[in-house]
Amino acid sequence: MIDLRTVHPSLETLLASSPNRPSLGPLKSYPTLTELTRNPADTRSPIEKNWLLFFPVSGESYLHYDLSDPRNGPRGRTFAKLLGNGLTTTNLTDPLEIPCLRELGEKEPDGAKRGGTWHQATNSLRLILCTRSDASCKPDSENTVFFALVHRKFPNALRLPLRYERYFIVWSAMAPFTMLGMSNYPLLMANETASGWSPSQNWADDAANVKTVESTKLADNATSEPFGGKNFWAYFTYT
Repeated sequence: MIDLRTVHPSLETLLASSPNRPSLGPLKSYPTLTELTRNPADTRSPIEKNWLLFFPVSGESYLHYDLSDPRNGPRGRTFAKLLGNGLTTTNLTDPLEIPCLRELGEKEPDGAKRGGTWHQATNSLRLILCTRSDASCKPDSENTVFFALVHRKFPNALRLPLRYERYFIVWSAMAPFTMLGMSNYPLLMANETASGWSPSQNWADDAANVKTVESTKLADNATSEPFGGKNFWAYFTYT
């Protein structure tokens, strides 16, 4: 990790405080390229990637390593606090935390959806849960959460990536940063479809496909749709 101001010096002026409160701006915690660690050493995989950072309060940084369900992976959810110079604490996940990752077992009718694994995909964003009209609402650890995008990766017969499904996860901004939940169904981009859902269910709010929606009648029940419609997870049509 390295401070972006080291790579792009022009950001020094942009991130400095206003003329009314002159300063050099935020201190550089990582002025040079610094390797981040995972401790203890025996918890590291041969290849480590997709880590994400989150910052509950000013001056505190946490590194989220892994999201795999303890029932399907050797480590489960794993995160640590950055101590400086790339050093970290050991895993700080609450041992009593109940995993929120949904499982697709042998009852899943689509065989290609069995055996998938969870992977972190993006860095985190902080969301303040204040009503816009409430001017007295101030951000604090109780009305703030973090969220990020994760992937569920499905392999083919050769164990090569077949497709990725996108989901949001949400966790508390207050220690021990408990996982609060995840989206129920995968996220679709424009013109993507999910198998098992009718066109009107896929594109109900998509103006670009309004003709398709209008020409498709919503079924009174899901018996005519593959796998019982929305009772099962959807998946993307591309590979």
